[in-house]
Amino acid sequence: MDGMGKTTLAGEAAQWWTRTGRFPDGACFLSFEQFANADRVIQVLGQYLDGPSFNSRSEADQRRRAKELFQTKRVLMVWDNFESVLPHFQPASYPSDSSHPSYSTYSPEELQRLHDFFTEWTGGDGECHGRLLITCRPAETGLTGARATELHGLARRTVSGCSCACWRRPEWTRKRRNSPASV
Repeated sequence: MDGMGKTTLAGEAAQWWTRTGRFPDGACFLSFEQFANADRVIQVLGQYLDGPSFNSRSEADQRRRAKELFQTKRVLMVWDNFESVLPHFQPASYPSDSSHPSYSTYSPEELQRLHDFFTEWTGGDGECHGRLLITCRPAETGLTGARATELHGLARRTVSGCSCACWRRPEWTRKRRNSPASV
């Protein structure tokens, strides 16, 4: 669902998993809300793990190196708003010419390239240390082998409990003598 906190949750999860050592090589983030093609996926991961020198590689070498990095590093890559690439979320009235890059739609060929990357990076016989976290409004992304975890809203009691726990955090409360918050 739109506006339900998928991006925030993915960002917080990435930070948590990085801080706790699940992904010691870090986490990088790419939103598909603004047009991001398969080449951009390669660039974001490569620049994150290899730095600016990644850009000096040829296109074929960037693709090979990005796959190698994803499979050998314990890194999380977040693909956010993946529904933007799905055909039924493509805005039919937007121009698809290059003069409006923020309104570009994903062609069937570009969608196939993203699917191929997913399969190539996460599949195969070898051990893969990298992980993708994909946020998407519908449960079905069309990515073969992806595991869907549908999140439902929190019960009011849970929300209240979480809110109360947050307000009891020492850095958010003024310490008073002999008060429960200062003990």
